[in-house]
Amino acid sequence: MKKLIEISSELTIEDVRANVDYFYNRSMEISKLVNKNRRMAKAEYIDLRKQRDEALKVLEYSDNQQVVKENHVWASYLIYLRNMNFISNTYENLDSNLDEFSQARGRFERFVD
Repeated sequence: MKKLIEISSELTIEDVRANVDYFYNRSMEISKLVNKNRRMAKAEYIDLRKQRDEALKVLEYSDNQQVVKENHVWASYLIYLRNMNFISNTYENLDSNLDEFSQARGRFERFVD
């Protein structure tokens, strides 16, 4: 599991991009696993989704709101995390849910460039 970024006004876009890339790369690894072992792929997806949910929770925590609002980098990371629209967690939806990490990454790149 990836360590969460600590809330700080010193965060750089490279720090955020590293986290976005982590989520993207991990989702791609899990996607490759889907055809080999769906049960393991689903468990890995659930773990990745929990990591994303935890990162989002930290950014939305009321004590962090001021830093997030005042820092374009934090705001872009928050938008990235919020832009994932997962559907029901079933085996049939696993590919679609994993693809959300890729789609959100594309929107993130357009937002920060």
